[in-house]
Amino acid sequence: MTGSIQVADFDIQIAEILLVHRNTFVHRFKWTEYRTGRLIDGMTFCVSGRASFDYGDSSFELTPGQAVFLPACSSYVVRCESEEPFIHYTVNFRLDRSGMTSEQTAFSEILSGKLRHITSPEKAETYQPRLEELLSVWQSKRNGYRVMSKALIYELLYLYFTDAGRTHRNKDEYNKLLPAKRLLDENYMGSQSVAELAELCGMSETHFRRMFAKLFAVPPTEYRLRKRILRAKDLLLSGQYTISEAARQVGFSDPNYFARIFKLKEGVSPSEFIK
Repeated sequence: MTGSIQVADFDIQIAEILLVHRNTFVHRFKWTEYRTGRLIDGMTFCVSGRASFDYGDSSFELTPGQAVFLPACSSYVVRCESEEPFIHYTVNFRLDRSGMTSEQTAFSEILSGKLRHITSPEKAETYQPRLEELLSVWQSKRNGYRVMSKALIYELLYLYFTDAGRTHRNKDEYNKLLPAKRLLDENYMGSQSVAELAELCGMSETHFRRMFAKLFAVPPTEYRLRKRILRAKDLLLSGQYTISEAARQVGFSDPNYFARIFKLKEGVSPSEFIK
């Protein structure tokens, strides 16, 4: 896949954890279990050695310090290519894909198998300690170990997908739009017009609209609205705000209008969401 890819928020749900282990493949050992396709999602991190992942029409190598996400339905064969054993952590789990959107982002492209992201070895110190802790928690089988294991896997997935988003976006375009993005992130209740946001980035309104939608998957006004709705959801779930109060807190003076927009975006009314 070539060119820039959209930068968008993402969410993910782990339905079930199936396996957490540290394993060793010796030189020329071949793992063929997934030759006809995985039925589950997973992540593999290389501790030492080197292994090739052969997809038939393409392949890649995993070397020390690198991690890769392996989506369900991907088909490949793993072979240890180095004299040094391929020692690796593998985590297998099942993700709930029911809430996935059709937006073409690094997140959705990786989940669908269209984009393969391999982390840099420089990130090893980010992944390896968390995987060591995850393995310890999983093997302990103490009360609540599945909850703690999910928390650690969520953290690993967050790190992985945010890194993928940064790696595969068009950095020049992203940097040009960054002043407007920062303003919308930090002041989502503001009333800046698209023309003002475009001026902040030093470009025409037409070009700004087109570039923003290309990179962030939505127009700037929709981006701001989504931030406001997300904040409203947090306020409603806290139990400390009524619907009217939450609406005012995120910049809606009319609670009825807020309720209509909320249902349009979330599929349920604010009162239904609270329940």
